[in-house]
Amino acid sequence: EPSSPGIIAGHNGTASFSLTIFCADQEDIIVYKTLPNDHARYIYEDKEECIKTITEIFSVKGYTDQKLELSFTRHGPIVFQDKQNSVAVAIHSVFTDPGTSPYMATLKTMRSKSMSEFRRASQTWGAPSVNLIYSDIYGDICWQPAGYIPRRTGWRGLTPVSGSGNFEWDGYLTAADLPAVENPTCGFVHSANEMNLPTNWDHDKYPIGYEWFQDGRADRISDIILDGLASSITGSCALQTDTFSPFSHRYLKLFKDKASLPAFKLLEGWNGHSERQSAAALLFEVWLSSYLQPEFMARIAPNEGLRKLLMPGDISIIVEILEGKHRSLGLRSGLSNESMREKFLQETLQAAWSDITGRFGKDPLQWRWGDLHKGYFGHSLTPIKIGFDVGPYSSGGGNSSVMLAHYKKEDYLARVGASVRMVIDVGNWDNSVWINAPGQSGVPGNVHYNDLAPLWASGEYVPMLYSNVAINAASVQKINLYPV
Repeated sequence: EPSSPGIIAGHNGTASFSLTIFCADQEDIIVYKTLPNDHARYIYEDKEECIKTITEIFSVKGYTDQKLELSFTRHGPIVFQDKQNSVAVAIHSVFTDPGTSPYMATLKTMRSKSMSEFRRASQTWGAPSVNLIYSDIYGDICWQPAGYIPRRTGWRGLTPVSGSGNFEWDGYLTAADLPAVENPTCGFVHSANEMNLPTNWDHDKYPIGYEWFQDGRADRISDIILDGLASSITGSCALQTDTFSPFSHRYLKLFKDKASLPAFKLLEGWNGHSERQSAAALLFEVWLSSYLQPEFMARIAPNEGLRKLLMPGDISIIVEILEGKHRSLGLRSGLSNESMREKFLQETLQAAWSDITGRFGKDPLQWRWGDLHKGYFGHSLTPIKIGFDVGPYSSGGGNSSVMLAHYKKEDYLARVGASVRMVIDVGNWDNSVWINAPGQSGVPGNVHYNDLAPLWASGEYVPMLYSNVAINAASVQKINLYPV
């Protein structure tokens, strides 16, 4: 990442490595009582402490210097202050503790030439918390979660806590304290941000986190590898660009009266893949995100203010409720009765059908998921000058596919997903492939500024060369950089 030196994914000629986010809780919200007569002071362990203030000055061409005051307590930056009620709120984060610079530990892990060396290097990985995946030419593979995780004694960090001194971290858990897997008998390790702690992990003694991505991607990855479908470069590329929605068939199975609903006929033969050319995918994704989820959440949380905090709702939990699990939530939604559930499903699907018909015409043979779902790379300078954005590009995938292309129902633009994909042939390095979007140049107007974006959108790859012979043969331009 631009702000962080080091290489987080790739290889060093002996070992290859990559990562996903390991969803540990590395932050706490701290609430302080400030003095009524001096809001620059707060109470800590029955003593007064000063809020430290730093004035940052920004030089802006054509304008006077801009100033911004930043305030800090002993725990971290203040993000809110209510002087009338003598309250200040700060964030205590691993990211701002000394020695935890994000990704800095990659300066060690990226040089590791053995599994044991790699795991030792990961013990000083501070932030963010990650799943490290490792493989080398000796045949060793491992999964190692890493990151500094606060030790909280007697509390969990799920709610704001007092800054009075009663809720302090007792050091950290590090990679040395976390579970790991070396050379498993199944022959592979994998990760997709899922809750992957062992079943016997003591969550009371060592609480790590409570917000994981239970979107089915990890199970899908495991199933494909176990079926032997990712044992080649081509198969691994297909896995990374897999558009299957793991919940699609479960949602469609909920319908009991299918014959009376014309909209359902489009979904009956659908394979569950949200491919960009698929008409059924368009109907399913619009139904799920724009109609079923919002209507369901309106039943669960009638209060609009509360509902905003819960939206869009976890599709894995919603389908479980509709399947009859979580009875209390089923009763709350008014959908525990089968006839009411059927009415709800049919009405929301019909509403989606009418919506799509209005937008894309009455002929489903002309519908395409990619006509609505787009990959788009917006540039931060666009509000000042247009011409830097890249896209839109017709895109497949969805909010739970392995090829994650997460969108919001407001515009269906793919906003979260892999802008970089790589498949590394360990030991046969020149056989590796990758794709980087939108291009290899960050200079607008350069031919390589956006030339990879169409390939990225269509799930294609380009060579990821390593040897000097292969690189020299493929090079079209050489840029020499000299110190000033």
